[in-house]
Amino acid sequence: MKAVVKQIEISKTRRTLALSDIHGNLPFLRGLLDKAGFGPEDDLFILGDILEKSEGSLETLRFIMELSEKYTVHTLLGNCDNITLAFIDGRDEIPEAFFEYWFRTRKEKCTLVNMAGLLGLELTSPNHYPAARKAIAERFRPELDFLRGLPHIFLSGDYLFVHGGVPRENDLEELDAYGVMKNDNFLTQGHSFRRWVIAGHTPVTLYREDIPSATPIIDRCRHIVSIDGGCNLKLDGQLNALILPREPGESFPGWPMTASRSTLPWTTRNRRPTPSTSAGATASWRCWSGGRSFPGAAMWRAAGSWTSSPNTSGRKTGRPTARIPPTTACRWRRGMPSASCVKPAGDACAKRTGSPGGTSGG
Repeated sequence: MKAVVKQIEISKTRRTLALSDIHGNLPFLRGLLDKAGFGPEDDLFILGDILEKSEGSLETLRFIMELSEKYTVHTLLGNCDNITLAFIDGRDEIPEAFFEYWFRTRKEKCTLVNMAGLLGLELTSPNHYPAARKAIAERFRPELDFLRGLPHIFLSGDYLFVHGGVPRENDLEELDAYGVMKNDNFLTQGHSFRRWVIAGHTPVTLYREDIPSATPIIDRCRHIVSIDGGCNLKLDGQLNALILPREPGESFPGWPMTASRSTLPWTTRNRRPTPSTSAGATASWRCWSGGRSFPGAAMWRAAGSWTSSPNTSGRKTGRPTARIPPTTACRWRRGMPSASCVKPAGDACAKRTGSPGGTSGG
């Protein structure tokens, strides 16, 4: 199945927000929208994975369906949303063995198991699948039709929105749909783009285990923003809302809004750097949340740019984790972290002016 690409025009007179990977956490979603003051004058992009890994998936889906009728909401299909469609429609991109494992391990945190339970059906054996497919397709037709109507990529001027990631900016309709939804560790693949690529799917904490922060990663040289805060996947996970600049070339305004378990009821986590006066001295990123301050592996450069230091922790977690290459500061940017540039060591980064530029991803 090829990717479905939809062109969207972003108004410069309206505020645009992007969030991803809700995973059925409706309280976080409601709180985040409330904190952001989301309303009729805003455009909201939801980059997929509304469902799965929570008992609130169906309720969250219905909330977004209702929200889409009242406000300007653009939603993408994520790989976890696709699980429901692949099972009901009998698609072959996901093998039946996966569903047996998923239903057995996720139980009520699986959307399909939830749907079947509401109908008095079970999914504990492949023998149950034919009857469950038919009953769920009939009873939950509005929800399934909404999911079927979701594209895989949004294109809007200087922005490309995708759930997992893309290898290039051209011929997007020829890309495999499942591949752009489930594109693991997108930041480590070395791609650079002219447009800003806004993606979710991979929680940002998996890129840098030595920095305990779920705040979005903004790579200003390669034009990639990773916004998945690990909502419902980690105890300290959060749901992020990225506010996009109104004009091309502007910095992302302020810091992303977040909703997390460490705040009651909700907060905006502002990373406030406390730099040392000496060049190269270790500093800390203080994530102000409920009075907690997290020291981060960061360096203050004499030129005035912030950059993450290479991962040297060597901590083992029992599972493979993506690593971002050692990084250096881009000297043409100055000021606080929102104006910094992080790029792989040794890579060239030309100074940009006006519309986002840089190396095309092909």
